[in-house]
Amino acid sequence: MFDTPAEAALHVIRLRAGLGVEPLAKILGMPPQEARVLVDTIREAGLVRAVRGNWIVTSDGIAADDAAVERWRDHAEPRDLELVEQFDRSFIGPNEAVKATISRWQSHRATLSTDEIATELHIAVSQLTFPLGAHTGVARVFDDYRERLLKLLDHAAGGDDSAISGIRAESFHQVWMELHAELLQLSGRARTAADGY
Repeated sequence: MFDTPAEAALHVIRLRAGLGVEPLAKILGMPPQEARVLVDTIREAGLVRAVRGNWIVTSDGIAADDAAVERWRDHAEPRDLELVEQFDRSFIGPNEAVKATISRWQSHRATLSTDEIATELHIAVSQLTFPLGAHTGVARVFDDYRERLLKLLDHAAGGDDSAISGIRAESFHQVWMELHAELLQLSGRARTAADGY
């Protein structure tokens, strides 16, 4: 999707703020040493900075990532842009349901079962138009989100309440917000009241 591995690394760091080099390497599918070289390159360019051993983007990094995504939009295949638009349309309703369910979970956690909440969230995920047979490009990006969300819902259904919403490990809520942010960026549209947080 991106012109260079450094652009891909910057994009991942932006979306998953507070990411270490080893998780980044795993996401990018490269040896940790290569990921470390990439991070050093974008750090020297002033695009990321370290916070307690992890990496976050700077304001220059946000601008550089926006520019990289805009270049992708300018040269993307029409089918990829249509896929983004279709997915964006399918996201509005499920997003409302997810926001309501997560809010209810955070407010009444002690009285709700993780299995019940996981079932509600699973319904929302099933309403999204994930591409079939996704192997490359933007289709692969969306399918990666599908796999991550369903894996977390499996953990939640097994009784792991931190898989729904938590700060110590990846959670459904965190991944959903990441998907939403990426979708807004790929679609090239501004966040509206309908998008919420």
